Amino acid sequence: MVGIWEQWRRAHRDNFQNKYGHIAWLLYVPVDDQMLRAIVQFWDPSYRCFVFNKVDMTPTIEEYSSLLRIDHMQPDKIYWRAQKTGHRRKLAKLLGMTTVEVDQHLKKKGDTECLPWSFLNGYIKKHMEDEQGLLAFAMAIYGLVVFPKVLGHVEVSIIDFFDQVTRSINPAPSILAETFRSLNFCRRKGEGRFIGCAQLLTIWIKSHFECKESKFRKLYLSASCPILEFCESEWPDYKKKEEWVARLRRLMSIEVTWRAPWMPRMQVIYKCGDKPWVPLMGPWGAISYAPIMVRRQFGSEQFVPMTHQLDQLEFTYGVPETLKRIEEIA
Repeated sequence: MVGIWEQWRRAHRDNFQNKYGHIAWLLYVPVDDQMLRAIVQFWDPSYRCFVFNKVDMTPTIEEYSSLLRIDHMQPDKIYWRAQKTGHRRKLAKLLGMTTVEVDQHLKKKGDTECLPWSFLNGYIKKHMEDEQGLLAFAMAIYGLVVFPKVLGHVEVSIIDFFDQVTRSINPAPSILAETFRSLNFCRRKGEGRFIGCAQLLTIWIKSHFECKESKFRKLYLSASCPILEFCESEWPDYKKKEEWVARLRRLMSIEVTWRAPWMPRMQVIYKCGDKPWVPLMGPWGAISYAPIMVRRQFGSEQFVPMTHQLDQLEFTYGVPETLKRIEEIA
């Protein structure tokens, strides 16, 4: 995928970023596997936050939106999953194919249908200079990097989500939804493969600690690319999971860079309706989180927040009473 990105002319890449934000730069982010394994044990499933010593932190919609530079999208226009997603029809429309042609390329992987990267790779190369190539490349990044549920394949639940991305929804809430749901699963089971966006989570957590270079510490600029700047900066080098665990166990509040340097001043979504938390819908399920718990990450004074019923919203689509739960969110 990196090869395709680097083959494109500057104007073509700029066009891609104008449509889809900075998601392509996620391809360059090295995932710190040992760090991810370490931080899972500090995750609190009930409060949807990391607890490092006495420090509470969690990724937020606004932080992920800022990293992805999706300023052209509507921040409060989010993914909404219908009971029937109609992925075949939507995929056919997106790629300019018939549903019969779509069926020829869909593959069964376990209990789910997927679109292989091998097909998308060939499709993109046939449309290297047109809009369809850009669209298929963005779809591949979401299916293989942002939501890597089936390795080497784009799971069909991504299609409904991506169709709405092309209509300018903010993808950050959905990315967070699957990140939190996967962290909850791994923490409760004590094992399992993380299927959230490991690249964004890596950038987020390291952004709140000291960086050895000034490049990543500079103030927010609208033309900057924090993901690329992250890749070009030097970070603390802990080789083993145990080293990360020891570091995070003794973390003190004064050691935290509470407001990430790439965060602009922006309106923050703290709650929804009369609930002191925010519902998040992803491609496979929904969950809630309470950004009011981490006001320091927005440069505000922290206080003890109300979080009643926070842990009551978490479910997977397709289970009994899913429709009722979705209606409750509405």
